[in-house]
Amino acid sequence: MTASQEEQVESWRAAVSSAFYGLCPEPWNGAATLGGVQHVPLGSLGAFTVHGTPQVLRRPSRVVRGAPSDELKMCLLTRGSAIVQQDDREVPLTAGRLAVYDLGRPYALRFDEDWSCFVITFPRSGVALTRRELLRTMGHSHDARTGTVAMVSDFVETALTRAVEGPSESTKHLGEAGLHLLSAAFNTEPPAGGPPEDVIRARIERYVRQHLSDPDLSTESVAAAHHMSLRTVQRLFSDQERTLSQLIRHERLEGARRDLANPRLAKHTIAGLAARWGFVNAPGFTRAFRAAYNMSPSEAREAGPSDHPREPAR
Repeated sequence: MTASQEEQVESWRAAVSSAFYGLCPEPWNGAATLGGVQHVPLGSLGAFTVHGTPQVLRRPSRVVRGAPSDELKMCLLTRGSAIVQQDDREVPLTAGRLAVYDLGRPYALRFDEDWSCFVITFPRSGVALTRRELLRTMGHSHDARTGTVAMVSDFVETALTRAVEGPSESTKHLGEAGLHLLSAAFNTEPPAGGPPEDVIRARIERYVRQHLSDPDLSTESVAAAHHMSLRTVQRLFSDQERTLSQLIRHERLEGARRDLANPRLAKHTIAGLAARWGFVNAPGFTRAFRAAYNMSPSEAREAGPSDHPREPAR
């Protein structure tokens, strides 16, 4: 390898690591690990165009522990072929198909030939998906040329190829639109044959995640929106990991914590980020955040994504 190639390899290693939380390129089939990445920030959503030679891109356990993330990642392959490996899943990709995977867990992408792709990183709580729906979404690839998934594909391609520019408020709204498209593309009802309680509970959980920015969101408002009694809604969640009010609080705090740790949102005020998640009282938000994570919002922002606080108290 020439000195120039070595510089290109190191440049690619640094670029892909910086863009994707310590992602590590590894040689494959004897090819030099080369590539390039372009980033367009869209609020809490990140859009990227990436290309490279045959290689493996890996986020190993040690990197996940050192730089934890609550984001999900969508890879739309536009050239070549790939295999996404995470947990016990292997999802093959060909051009025109996409896969979703979890940045909070180790994963690997194997490219057997020259390749290019569009990538979106987005907050887990930013899409209105239950855990069951998310696992179903990550279990297989999706055709990016048909149905609502095609709308996501068009959105990503437009944002990247036209290099969206404008005031931060405009790009924030574009990011929110992208999150709504992602929710619509992967949001499916539980099987009709499942228990009715599970169907209703899943519908309520999606409603909650879609309305976290509403400061009036509460068990009472959810019950009214679904034409159910307060007691019935409370009973639906009585045997779950969290009551409905605890779920609302957990999702709001996690969303705020993630935004505070996101360097792309460093220009936003703490009060502004809190308001995005339904916290309109700054002192109240600070007290709730400190009780949940044993640190203040400003301390969480200074710590960044490498210092992962404990889960919110229930």
